[in-house]
This record gives sequence, structure tokens and C-alpha cells, in this order.
Amino acid sequence: MTMLTRGADGLLELHAAELPQKDELCGCFWATLALRLNGEEPIEQDDVALVAGSVITSHGSVHLLPLGQEGRNDYRLELPVTGDDASSGTSAHGVALAVSELTDGRLAACPVSGLDVAGVRAVLRAAAEATAPVVLIANVQTGAFDTALALLALGALKQPDRTARPIARGRAFLITSQRPDGGWPETTRPPGGQSYAQHISTTAWAALALISTAH
Repeated sequence: MTMLTRGADGLLELHAAELPQKDELCGCFWATLALRLNGEEPIEQDDVALVAGSVITSHGSVHLLPLGQEGRNDYRLELPVTGDDASSGTSAHGVALAVSELTDGRLAACPVSGLDVAGVRAVLRAAAEATAPVVLIANVQTGAFDTALALLALGALKQPDRTARPIARGRAFLITSQRPDGGWPETTRPPGGQSYAQHISTTAWAALALISTAH
């Protein structure tokens, strides 16, 4: 059985209107949509990023964008910049803080991490059964492992009219981030670490996700 979260139709409309996401502000993009869905206006991606403590890279991230995407860097506010990829991004704690502060505590975000596929499905089901609009902000710091889990969860919904586009984008990310040796960069916690075991694990999950969503 396929279930959508309460307010999903409104979220999809907001999503389409706000695209494209500003470069390196994935979590902030979705938090902005969540705030607007719950009547918090005017809220922009940059507003969330500034409060969340987002850090963007000095060299940009065009090489990580899905195929055919040109990116978007028309930032309204001056955000912190770093030359170190591992130090860039937005933390889950930062997104939660921004949601709370920008709404004066009217809304709250609950960070969740370390989920396997079963855990992701459990969160999706809990959100679908909620009595108020719920927005799932996933993959704040994008990695192959997180993308693979998201693809597997989306594929399990069996609703291509709703999931075809995000699945295509997720697949494009995995394809463009694949290394010449056929593997994928390991996803570590905290990000930026090196682990041969995680490299093998991430590669297996990425390959499984691509195979499972190939049709």
C-alpha cells in the first residue's frame, strides 16, 4: 500500500515553484518548503541557510549536480565560504535550529540518522500517518549511501507518477559520482573520513539502488 504524507500535494506544488534548489543548500531548500507548507511566509532558502550555519564551497559544486542541471548560485545573503569540501554543507542540527528559530518555536524538526532501509520505511509510514503536515528532509549532506537508501525507499512506493523525477535525479547523482574504478566514495560519519569497509558497503548499496530502480 502506498501512502503520502498529509499535505503532500501542497508540498509538490511548492517544490515545483521553488526549483531549482540553490547550490549546496539541499537541507535548507526542503526546510524552506516545509515552513511555507505550514504557513510561514516569506521564507527563502538563504534565510534558513544563514540561521542553520550552512557553509558553501569557494569552488562550487557544479561537478556534483545531476546531468543536465546548470546549478543556481543567486544567493541573497552572504553565507560562510570554505575551500574544504568536508567542512561545507548544513548539519541536521542546523536545520532543526533554523526551523525552530524562524518560527519562534511554532514548528520543530526532529533529526534522525543512521537508518537502514527498514528504518527509512518506518519513518515514511509514521509521517504518512501523522495528523498534521510532515516534511521529510533527507540527505542534508549528500553521499552515495544516503542517495542509495532514498532510491530504494522511493522505488518501494511503486508510484512512478510521484517518484519518477526524484528517482531520476538520484540515479543521475550516483552515476556521475561513480569513480573510474567502478566504486563510490565511502559515506562516513562524520563525513570526509576514509574507510575501506565503508567504501565496499557504499559501493554495494549504490549498485543495488541503481539495479533496483533501472525500470
